[in-house]
Amino acid sequence: MAYMLMLIPNMIYFIRIVPYDITLGIEVRQQSAFLPIYGGLIWSILAGIILSCLFNGSYFKLFSKEDSIRKDFIKKQAACTGITVGCLAVAGCLLDISRVHSNLRNVLDHFYYKFSDTERFLSTASTDVWRHIDMVSSYFQTAFTPDLLKMLNLIVMCLSYQAMRFLFDSRARV
Repeated sequence: MAYMLMLIPNMIYFIRIVPYDITLGIEVRQQSAFLPIYGGLIWSILAGIILSCLFNGSYFKLFSKEDSIRKDFIKKQAACTGITVGCLAVAGCLLDISRVHSNLRNVLDHFYYKFSDTERFLSTASTDVWRHIDMVSSYFQTAFTPDLLKMLNLIVMCLSYQAMRFLFDSRARV
């Protein structure tokens, strides 16, 4: 769920940059690099806050400086955060391996062709239509394939989620 929430800026960028209607003569805008201008650090922090409010909002309230955080809550949340950050870091490193990355891109490529129902056009399509569909497919792969930057954004989301719990969760206080 967190990964899908983090992909919202990429989805918006994908929808804005890739027109689908070939019959109207609308071509894909040429982009030298696929860098969503809506994503990044600020969205990851905001998404962590949204998830924290969604799952723990009923326990949130403001506290004074005298209220201390329970020791067992700190240990439990530190262990959970450490394991999550470690798993995301390992996943990010594994995704940098070209074989894993290319296999994942192939799976997304097949998913795109099945989902968009363009697979049947490829066998009878002209060269221009085939190039258009292939370009849209490559934008789709770039937008949705997990990579190191997306894993780092998930780590930022996890840390902002935990920070919100430490600041406002009533279950953390004595």
